[in-house]
Amino acid sequence: MSLIVKTPPTVEPIGLDEAKAHLRVGIADDDQVIENAIRAARWNLEDKYRIACMTQSLVLGLDYFVQADYDPYSPVWPIWPAGWWLATSWWPRASPIELRWPLQSVTSITYTDPTGNPQTLPAPSYAVDKDSDPPRVMPVVGTLWPTTSPLPNNIKIEFVAGFTDPSLVPDNIKSALKLIIGDLYENREQSLIGTRLAVVELPRGVDDLMSKHKQWLVR
Repeated sequence: MSLIVKTPPTVEPIGLDEAKAHLRVGIADDDQVIENAIRAARWNLEDKYRIACMTQSLVLGLDYFVQADYDPYSPVWPIWPAGWWLATSWWPRASPIELRWPLQSVTSITYTDPTGNPQTLPAPSYAVDKDSDPPRVMPVVGTLWPTTSPLPNNIKIEFVAGFTDPSLVPDNIKSALKLIIGDLYENREQSLIGTRLAVVELPRGVDDLMSKHKQWLVR
């Protein structure tokens, strides 16, 4: 499985002025450092919680039309790991595939068929659920995902996700971003405590703010 950012966001959810106000920085000397921290904070939050803060085009690569990779230690019902037998059984071939929230649209779904030829799945053959978190794409009722070749990442799902304007980004996400930005700004290196080198982790409170978006899928 892979996830590639084809077209990155052109604007950040937290602007430089907003970040500086949060950090109580009134000079321009550290503007580049703060802008780097904004981008790093967004990337960190998106990667950990499988979301898209601002509009971006992504490509999800899969070996099979299946996502049976739930964490067996999660408090929800565990699902067995995907394998050859599971990928050919009926239920996984009709199961939804999760994308990043908030989903705007699915651009295309392409795959390699068992004979090695590239194919594009017609849009009317799959349904898109934008309202769930995470959003999902699945075969229309009464149909299955097509059979594919055993090549790795032979399935490519290109989609657009993210908020169209910074003003639409929820407060919990903005607050989590500001916590990370503040931590990155104050701790630009690993912290040296006495004679020990301590790794600085994400600030406390981020996971609580992002609890709505916590997923139990192993990625």
